Amino acid sequence: MSHKILLVDDEPSVREVIGGLLKMLGYEPASAANGHAALEMLRQEQFSVLITDIHMPEMNGIELVERARRQDANIGIVVITGVGDLKIAIKVMQHGANEYLLKPVQFDALNVAIEKCLGHRRLQMELRAYQEELETKVSQRTEQLTSAHTALQTAHQDVKQAYLDLVTVLSKTAESNDSDTGHHIKRVSSYVSAIAKQLGHTEDEVSRLAQFSTTHDIGKVTIHPDILKKPGKLTYDEFEAMKLHTVNGATILSQSPTLDLASSIALSHHERHDGKGYPHGIGSEEIPVEARITSVADVFDALTMKRCYKEAWSIDKAVGKIEEERGKQFNPEVVDAFIGCLDHIRSIRQQFPE
Repeated sequence: MSHKILLVDDEPSVREVIGGLLKMLGYEPASAANGHAALEMLRQEQFSVLITDIHMPEMNGIELVERARRQDANIGIVVITGVGDLKIAIKVMQHGANEYLLKPVQFDALNVAIEKCLGHRRLQMELRAYQEELETKVSQRTEQLTSAHTALQTAHQDVKQAYLDLVTVLSKTAESNDSDTGHHIKRVSSYVSAIAKQLGHTEDEVSRLAQFSTTHDIGKVTIHPDILKKPGKLTYDEFEAMKLHTVNGATILSQSPTLDLASSIALSHHERHDGKGYPHGIGSEEIPVEARITSVADVFDALTMKRCYKEAWSIDKAVGKIEEERGKQFNPEVVDAFIGCLDHIRSIRQQFPE
């Protein structure tokens, strides 16, 4: 299949050069001189990737990216920027772009950026197709139960189980993109359950929190493996890209209203009690309780795990760090609950070793 690519730049020479590179790569390029023309072309036909400059008259790249993303949630978007525009490029990515390229555009860099966009697009479409297929199956099953005069509660449980199956699939998808995780999601789910029980949540609430916390890192499927598996400290730009896994994860999960709790956890589990977290810098009671609980569980497990960039901490050292961050990174009440069920936490860690 030949993918159609829309190139947007107000300079004809740039469109000609990049268009030639796209043809050499085997793609079908179309071009537009401004954002308005590009949006009209996007309305008339489907493109796999949009490549756009940032600085353009009439409509800049930021607005074009936002409007293009609203028109087509699956399209891959690459922004072109100068070296001095990196902060702007990151801002554009936060508004919906997938990749950015530095001027002058290089053949290999263009090829890699497009392949990454196509991979992201394919994943989004597969997730959407899976969700539609699942909803169809749920609908069909419900009709069968209705026609057979089966109890409404049975139908409800079947639908609920179908969506829990989706959560399991999404969790395994995230885990497969990060080889360092191992039993990470299983332990985090168990820690969340223990802390929630200690806080006094009902059995149903504990079950939902434990189940939906498994997708807290689903957004990592959108992060390049070179960043996820980098053995050293991330650069500023790499860390900014890594941060996007929270927003991207929430976006993936928010496609189903039944996964609103999972979406909330994915979005806010890296927020801090003191307001210095990400992606939105909220703090204290602004952070949803499900994210506060998952945050402590996630960090404790990360500290006690061996990663490509660090050795595993002892449980006592990790517990000390959690206590040290009480009222700073973590909600005090959640930390107290964590300490209150520490024996259970230790047994979970032994149950699911690396």
